[in-house]
Amino acid sequence: MGTSRAYTSSYEARTNGQTERHHQTLNSMIAKCIDSKQKNWDTLLPGLAFSYNASVHKSTGQAPFFLMHGFLPRWDCDLQVGTQARERYSTNDYADLLVTNLDTAHQLARDHLGTTALRMKTWYDKRVNAHDFLEGQKVKVLNLRLYPGKTNKWMLRFSDVATIVKKINDVTYKLSCDKWIPNEKIVHVDKIRPILAFVPAYETPAYVQDPDGFGQALD
Repeated sequence: MGTSRAYTSSYEARTNGQTERHHQTLNSMIAKCIDSKQKNWDTLLPGLAFSYNASVHKSTGQAPFFLMHGFLPRWDCDLQVGTQARERYSTNDYADLLVTNLDTAHQLARDHLGTTALRMKTWYDKRVNAHDFLEGQKVKVLNLRLYPGKTNKWMLRFSDVATIVKKINDVTYKLSCDKWIPNEKIVHVDKIRPILAFVPAYETPAYVQDPDGFGQALD
């Protein structure tokens, strides 16, 4: 079928954004329908899935049900109130019309997705700080571990010190740290920070010692 496996970075939801966005929408829908004990969530899934698939998505401009079947589904209100009778076609005419509608809808969806991807890329590029690390370089890595008895807001998140083993691509690196099990991990660049060395002022070339013993920096 021409499929291939794609891997995502750990603790980096943006690498699997389509799935994460679906989970966010579904959880929001469940929160509006679930009971106070939150035990009936499984009984809500069929109706919520139907509503999700029958709704127009902003990213594609189309409903997933329409992109799959070539027509919009009928809701409960349509069965009770009634809808306009659909035009009758022969089998061949209907098949030709269905293929034409699906081709047009798929092309429109691709155009909408391209526009949405460009908008999201522009938004992301405004905030991203690009870093380029070298093999063997020591870096700090984000540590999301929770420690009992300690306040998370006071924790230094970039506490793990690791070594760059290999640059996989522009946004992912293979790192090695003795305290990790296993010792090597693939980490997104947003979870890595360079270790900045502190250079005392008297070691800089622009530093001189005045006769009174106080340091003085030259312009």
